[in-house]
Amino acid sequence: MSDPNVIAADLVLRSWHNADREAGLGGEEFFTPDGVCEMPARTMTGRAEIAAGYAARQAAGARLSRHLVTNLLIRDTSSDSWEAAYGLVLYAGTGTAPLPLRSPQAVCDVTDRFVRSGTELLIAHRRLEAVFLDEATDSVMLRQPR
Repeated sequence: MSDPNVIAADLVLRSWHNADREAGLGGEEFFTPDGVCEMPARTMTGRAEIAAGYAARQAAGARLSRHLVTNLLIRDTSSDSWEAAYGLVLYAGTGTAPLPLRSPQAVCDVTDRFVRSGTELLIAHRRLEAVFLDEATDSVMLRQPR
């Protein structure tokens, strides 16, 4: 395996790129089979639940998003596990590009824990905490429906 720190950073970026550019289709494959994706509005355990979470996002209709990763730090936690801590800024809205530019819907702290799975790294646990949250956010992952 190449440098796991580089692979972990790439995995973080590819997973959010998938959410933005492919509406999360196949996003569950970034996780271990029993991986956990813990969001403020819901926790999904296992690839089937994670896929269902992305499907709920897609069912909400046309949505444009950009998850901007910042201050990414990767560290080894053992010989077979790594952790990433980073900030995530979410710009999102209903519709298609170009949308009017507004303030971000959220600024979050994220922690991803990776494990070695064969010759690759996968996310075993992702925890996303909202630090700043626009009260009008329509994200099914950040806010419970009213």
